[in-house]
Amino acid sequence: SSSPPPFTPMGELLHSYQRKDKTYQVYKADVFTPRFLDYHSRLQTFLLWFVDAASFIDIDDEKWHFYLLFEKVTEAGSISYSIVGFASVYGFYAFPDKVRWRISQMLILAPFQRKGHGAQLLRCVYDSLVPLPSTLDITVEDPSPEFQTLRDFVDCQNTLALGLGMGVVGRGLGGEEEGEGEGRCDVLRMKLKLSRVSIG
Repeated sequence: SSSPPPFTPMGELLHSYQRKDKTYQVYKADVFTPRFLDYHSRLQTFLLWFVDAASFIDIDDEKWHFYLLFEKVTEAGSISYSIVGFASVYGFYAFPDKVRWRISQMLILAPFQRKGHGAQLLRCVYDSLVPLPSTLDITVEDPSPEFQTLRDFVDCQNTLALGLGMGVVGRGLGGEEEGEGEGRCDVLRMKLKLSRVSIG
């Protein structure tokens, strides 16, 4: 019998980057993406193994969006992909015409941890959702201490990129003049879609 076709990632390619001569790619998928539902049913099993209090999600809900990070390896002219990690994001309706995105699950598998992949994946989530006109903010569901540290790191990088580093990082959003700190908070909420809780 013929061998099955080689695995290829499903969804839309959002981002590629290099780490030590290896290529990594982030794909975005949803419940309508071909081949994804079956793949996700196997993928989310990792959550039960590696994440405390993790549970399966209702994959039939079209408000779910998924980000898949793969390692792409080329050997002897053939290409193979290994899953590195993934994130699931849910879009809640926010009156009157906005969406409040919540990062529900995020996991980088053990062999790939502490190599910068978590920051790449989280940044890719931000980059795909922040520009949407309907996005009100991006929150996190019950973040672990490790994830909170990761998010603080990415948020700090994004804040510095906006040129607000000295005010935000150095003075904890406080300003020398009355109202200056609140003005920076407004900029962060508008530009980075951070919630008041995240900024505070």
